[in-house]
Amino acid sequence: MEKHKKSLLKLAEMLILFAVLIVIDAVFMDGDGFAQINPNPYWLPVIIMTLAYGTSAGLAAAIIASLIWISVPHNFMGDADSLGRQFQLSVPPMLWIVAALIIGEVTASRAARIESLQERYAKILKDWEKMGEAFTRLVRTNRNLQVRIATDHCIAGQAMSVATGLIEP
Repeated sequence: MEKHKKSLLKLAEMLILFAVLIVIDAVFMDGDGFAQINPNPYWLPVIIMTLAYGTSAGLAAAIIASLIWISVPHNFMGDADSLGRQFQLSVPPMLWIVAALIIGEVTASRAARIESLQERYAKILKDWEKMGEAFTRLVRTNRNLQVRIATDHCIAGQAMSVATGLIEP
C-alpha cells in the first residue's frame, strides 16, 4: 500500500510539472511546445524526475514530454519535407529518453552506493556497541579484581611479590 501511495505521489508531482509547463506554453508562448526555446523546458520534468526517482520515473516523464511534444502544432518546420519534419519532431523525444536512461542509471548507482554505505554504517555502529559492552565488562572485571586483591591478605602478598619480581632484571 505504501509503495502504491509513493507511486501516486510521483505521478502527481510529474503531472503538476507538466501542467505548469503546458499552461506557460499556452498563455505566454505560441502553444507549440516551446519549439523556439532551446533547451526545451520539457527537459525539466524529465531531469527532475530522473534525478529524484531514477530511470523508470525519468522514462515516464520522457514519454509524457514526447506525447505533449508530438501532439502540439509545430510552426517551426517551414518547408521541410516529410522526412525532415519527422527528424525535427523525433530529436527532442530521443534525447529525453536517452537522458532519462543515462541519468537514471547514474542515480540508481548513487542510490546503491548510499544504501551500501548505510549498511556499513549500521555494522560499524553495532561493532562500536559491542566494543563498548566489552570495555564495560573489562572495567567491571578489573574493579572486582582490585577489590579482591585489596581485601584478601593472601592475594595481596602474592600480588606484591609478583610486582617486585617484575621490577627486578
